[in-house]
Amino acid sequence: MIGRVAGKGLADELSDRGYLIVDGIDGRAHYVRLPDSVDFTAFAAGAIVEVGGSQPRPADRTIEQLAQHGVYRTDEHLHVLREQNCSATSPEAIVEAHVRRLDRQLLAGSPGLAADGFGAEVRKALSQRAEFLVEERLAERRGQRISGTYRRSVDLVSGRYAVLDDTTGFSLVPWMPVIEKRLGQSMTAVMQGGRASWEFGRQRGLSL
Repeated sequence: MIGRVAGKGLADELSDRGYLIVDGIDGRAHYVRLPDSVDFTAFAAGAIVEVGGSQPRPADRTIEQLAQHGVYRTDEHLHVLREQNCSATSPEAIVEAHVRRLDRQLLAGSPGLAADGFGAEVRKALSQRAEFLVEERLAERRGQRISGTYRRSVDLVSGRYAVLDDTTGFSLVPWMPVIEKRLGQSMTAVMQGGRASWEFGRQRGLSL
């Protein structure tokens, strides 16, 4: 459960065990008893918390380190990885994993987000993030053409996507079996209303 700290206090004054009131993205308020080892005063009002979640992933820390003015660039990450040349995994595969980590929520839309309260604020933030990516030409709106070399497919919560590489970055587009035999080839996806029409050279493929 993810939400914003709306209140806090002592649940057990004898043991100084604290609690949090969390305004969840699901539109509900949650009462959370903290473990004895956790100091409730460390949580500031308005802080974003994940209850029962794991520690930040290595990919999260890498993105934070590489991002400049809030923008993570795949070409810069590829350059760093190639300079290091110390991983058995290809630099392209590593960058793809980071792109999946960044795009997961935007691709999934707003499942589980309430229409009011903190959930509504998260919806607005996601919308603003999408607008920013489009303005910076780091993403394209549906209804536009997305071209690149088909590198691989990835499975996300919202479904399977094809990874297209245009040499400056990666785009995730709804996948179809018809494109799998064209792995490593250049192609174009035309997005309209959540559907992708695939074009191979002068031929047009099926739609999803």
